[in-house]
Parts: sequence; structure tokens; C-alpha cells
Amino acid sequence: MSLGELLACWGVKMAHVETALVRADALERVVARLSCETFVAQCPHPWLVRPLDLGERVPVLYRTAGDGVEVSVGASGVEALIPRLRADASAFACHALVKCGSNPWTDRILLGRAPNNDVVLRDRWISKLHAWFEQRDGGWHVFDARSANGTCANGEHVASDAGVELRSGAELRFGRIRCLFLESRELFDALQGT
Repeated sequence: MSLGELLACWGVKMAHVETALVRADALERVVARLSCETFVAQCPHPWLVRPLDLGERVPVLYRTAGDGVEVSVGASGVEALIPRLRADASAFACHALVKCGSNPWTDRILLGRAPNNDVVLRDRWISKLHAWFEQRDGGWHVFDARSANGTCANGEHVASDAGVELRSGAELRFGRIRCLFLESRELFDALQGT
């Protein structure tokens, strides 16, 4: 079952779906009705959580992010973002790391500006193909795709020829867009306020 079909089963109304971008307040309403185990079982994939740009409008489920001012989760990463997410979930977007678009690689989840990526970030500082995610040795890794404006994980530059293993709570930067990599359990806890 796709994420869109799953959200529809949960009663979340959706717009046209090409990539899995969900407003955090929509997920907040979902997790209020589920146990953590049910949410994790139905959404076992990790998430990228980012503040919305000033003036950016994201329907409950939408395909792109907008151009705008630099967004940042702040210097302290997860410690700063989680209280803000709990206080106002409508100010955040959650990108599910799932295969969604016409990406030709079966083992990669692509991130970039072009519409054929699995995670689409519409920002002029994002390359058409900016980065990708892979599962290796039981963990998730992020790789830079020789992007013009770089990829960082926890403040360290990600080289084009080597990926970085990610842990839940890792702060990522793609160009000027900052976000957190969260496993489903941590996202559930953040949205539940626990």
C-alpha cells in the first residue's frame, strides 16, 4: 500500500501525489489515533522533517517545496526542532523516504529539484539531482550527487564519492535547506509530544 493510500485510509484528505510530502499537522492528527507500534508498522521508512519556508503553502499532501528565505532548524538540531514541531506542527513538512517518482534506480531514493526525484525540493539552491539515500548494512546512508551547493550531515560535508551513515536525529543540509532525518518511532514521539 502506498503512503497516499495509507493516509486516505486514516482519513487524511490529499492533493495530487507525486512525491510523499505531508504537512506535519496532518501526521499529528493521524498519530493521535494510532499506537506507536501501528504507525511504525504501517510507515517503517524514515522521514525528512523541515520547517516550511515563510509563505510556503503545502496542502495536506503535496509534491514540492517552494522558493523562499533560508530555512534552518538552528544550530542545536533535534533539540531545537522537536519543541518547535510539538508547538506548531503546521509549520513543518515531512518527506517520507519512499520510492515515489519515475526514478530509474531501484536501490536509491533520489532528492533534488527535478520532478522525477522521490523527494522534490523546489529551491534554486537545490540541484536537479542533489543527493540520494540508500539502505546498506541495515542502516541508511546519504550521498551527494556532485551537487552545486553541497550536502552536509551533522555539519560535515558529504563527499560525492562516499556516503555518510545516518542515525535518527541527524541534521542534514541540502544547499540551503536544513532538515532532520527521523525514524518513524522518533517522528511519532515528536508529534505525540512525548
